[in-house]
Amino acid sequence: MADVVEMIRANVRRDEVKREQIRIDFPNCTAIIDQFRAVFGDGVKAKYFEEGGKTMGKPQPFDGTDIDKLIRLDEMDAKRHGRVGR
Repeated sequence: MADVVEMIRANVRRDEVKREQIRIDFPNCTAIIDQFRAVFGDGVKAKYFEEGGKTMGKPQPFDGTDIDKLIRLDEMDAKRHGRVGR
């Protein structure tokens, strides 16, 4: 039983070290995420961020808010759900 507890403690320590390294590598990104969490709760998860030449996560299928692509994505979603022309 003690071995299992030690394994859990080691995993927790490893996760804490990883989180701290992310805060060191991405200070501005993590500050923004903290602000979002303060408003919307701990469920806020970043899918992708970039700072100082480093990246984390998976880039989204378009850059920024390209409105043409957003509209097309919305139209594709509407077609899938049978909402075209309503």
